[in-house]
Amino acid sequence: MSMACYYLAAAAGLVLLLLLHAPLTDAQPLPWHRCNISSGNYTENSTYHANIRYLATSLPAYAASSRSLFVSSSGTPPDGIYALALCRGDTSVSSCASCVAAAIQSAQQHCPLIKTVTVYDDPCILRFSNEAFPISPPLH
Repeated sequence: MSMACYYLAAAAGLVLLLLLHAPLTDAQPLPWHRCNISSGNYTENSTYHANIRYLATSLPAYAASSRSLFVSSSGTPPDGIYALALCRGDTSVSSCASCVAAAIQSAQQHCPLIKTVTVYDDPCILRFSNEAFPISPPLH
């Protein structure tokens, strides 16, 4: 009976080891992009695109002044855009600002002309959308 328990424990350990190892070998490198196609598209040089360009300069500037959560908005409906960025607490302000700026560029490259995009990177997370977040400031 004790030999059967030994084999069962060894088999369970092997299965657990395989399960823990599999996600690590198949993980995609950062940054990760989530392109929400159902949110719709915008056109180049549109008002929505101009609002993204505005946020591309303002969000890294906010990140350079503080490492906390940054929320911003630009424009008016239907071309209004909401954005948020969050940096890890141990990230310097300059690294945070660089990550946010790179995430905006990366979002536009990997999810071109899509209105709602989320970028997950190691030191920061960025999201922009045409729909308000629960903590979004009013459009201006």
